[in-house]
Amino acid sequence: GGKAVISVITPALVKDAKGAQWLHECIASVKTQAGEWEHIVVNDHSPYKLDALRDRWPHVRWLDAEAKGVSAARNQAARLAKGELLLPLDADDKLSKGALAIFREAWDNRGKAGIIYSDVVMFGEDYANVYLAAEYSFHTLLKATFMTVGCLHRKADWQRSGGWRIDMQRGLEDWEYWITMGEMGVCGKRVAEPLYWYRRHPRGRLQWLKANRDLWDRAYVAMRELHKDVYDGRY
Repeated sequence: GGKAVISVITPALVKDAKGAQWLHECIASVKTQAGEWEHIVVNDHSPYKLDALRDRWPHVRWLDAEAKGVSAARNQAARLAKGELLLPLDADDKLSKGALAIFREAWDNRGKAGIIYSDVVMFGEDYANVYLAAEYSFHTLLKATFMTVGCLHRKADWQRSGGWRIDMQRGLEDWEYWITMGEMGVCGKRVAEPLYWYRRHPRGRLQWLKANRDLWDRAYVAMRELHKDVYDGRY
């Protein structure tokens, strides 16, 4: 049943007081969750001092990043995670109230799936809109991502996959990760509830990529290169 420990893993590159406030909200959203969990925050060379946050949230496992970049930080957290299940949560995002209980229940009823993903709340300073995720299809996933980074999956599958790729420096590394999982036969199952709050802001990496269309295209091409066989239909 529901005894598996969930390790919530958060890479944090905090640049200013606003970023620190967002990380505070992120941690607060996990703190209220029921069940067995731990929250690992990897400080990825933040120029902004995190001492106040460390003092405020002593239950968090604070790590200092060994390498640089979001993928390396996630991998470091995953490697040291005590839980058999991983749930990535970015530092400017947050979980819905009661999200972990729903994730856990969905995990217990997952059938053959190895990833639980959910609908998403896209939110900003003064708005919040629910985005309904597509039902899982590997074919669809190759063309468009309907999964955020925040999906519940096994640490053992993270290990098998080789983790988040540190050579995907242009972004889309979380999308590429789910494609790798699909190639290994680890497929997703949707929870039709918005469990993950994704903050949209001009500094967000995905917003930035979309605004710089050629960079987005280059990242997508890089991803296709890594997965030639599935994209050429040889899989």
